[in-house]
Amino acid sequence: MLRSEFDEHPLWATTTAIGEAVASIRSENEAGEVPKLETVLFYANHAETFRELATINSALFSKGMLAAVNLQFEAALASLQQRLAHGVSQTAYVDSAAAQAEESLVPMAP
Repeated sequence: MLRSEFDEHPLWATTTAIGEAVASIRSENEAGEVPKLETVLFYANHAETFRELATINSALFSKGMLAAVNLQFEAALASLQQRLAHGVSQTAYVDSAAAQAEESLVPMAP
């Protein structure tokens, strides 16, 4: 993969949006959601570390590899957006987001 293709991949917009959604949810100060939100951020931040590798190794990544990871994070983001739309009483969306973010490990492993 060319470095320009890597830098323009939608995964990076998704991980950024996840960070913003988590910050919005955190601002509601629902303590019970914090561990799950930390889980979501942990995996999104882990994916972000690949950006550092790309400075010299972008050829080691393929569009398919990043797309598979992005698919999991898009699902997590959708759950976080549902949580924001429905409010604090719908913490199950944060649980789902954490599980979906954790599933990113499968496609990230290679």
